[in-house]
Amino acid sequence: MNVELSDDAERDLLNGIVFYDQNSRQAGDHFLASITADIRSLSLLGGIHATRHGFHCMSAS
Repeated sequence: MNVELSDDAERDLLNGIVFYDQNSRQAGDHFLASITADIRSLSLLGGIHATRHGFHCMSAS
């Protein structure tokens, strides 16, 4: 399954990296690694999650 991020989601992701980098570079790196793992998981498991607005969704951990 292909995973697409909306423009808002991409902006939120970049803002999250900046936010965590302000506290610690390692925190920003960890945040990005966690989100990337969640996106990969969604690409493998997509279709089993609830849909919202026609898209399969899951919460990031």
